[in-house]
Amino acid sequence: MLSPVETTPAKQEKRRRVPFFMEEAELAGVIVGNGNLWTNNRNCELVISGDANKERDYLDLLAANFGDRYGVLPRVFYRSGALRLVIRNKKLFKYLTEGVGIPSGAHKAERAEIPAVFRGVAFPDFARGFFDTDGSIFFSEKYGSPRYPSIELTTKSGTLARQLQAGRKKLSARKPASSSQPRRSH
Repeated sequence: MLSPVETTPAKQEKRRRVPFFMEEAELAGVIVGNGNLWTNNRNCELVISGDANKERDYLDLLAANFGDRYGVLPRVFYRSGALRLVIRNKKLFKYLTEGVGIPSGAHKAERAEIPAVFRGVAFPDFARGFFDTDGSIFFSEKYGSPRYPSIELTTKSGTLARQLQAGRKKLSARKPASSSQPRRSH
């Protein structure tokens, strides 16, 4: 996988100390879901927003993962009614937009899609990151059941919705590596 930072044995050891290590595809899913890549050609910024009351621990975990993986110093703070994780780093910005292919700027939600490098074996990690930010599980009264479970992903991008649906179908179509046939009783 592409990487904007070099890995040293010391960085690898530090990576093992992050409470929960996230794959790069999962971090990309988080950015596509709740992130914003912004530049005015002088400053480059990645912002991930979250609920100030519910998501402090999650944003701290993301900050640790971004810091460890890319060697950046994320800040988590309250601004404009929400908690924000902010990274100002031109090298990371260029890597995410040009190397990985995550859209930046205004109306990125309508242009969002799964970056090509994460459409294959890395799809489950990307989907997990996206679901962490734009997914929900809830129960409602449907089909005669008072607690019918539903899983929902929301996006403004028709392309992203179709890609997520196709990826989910591919995952559910996979056969287990080994399966045993049920024994017939005689």
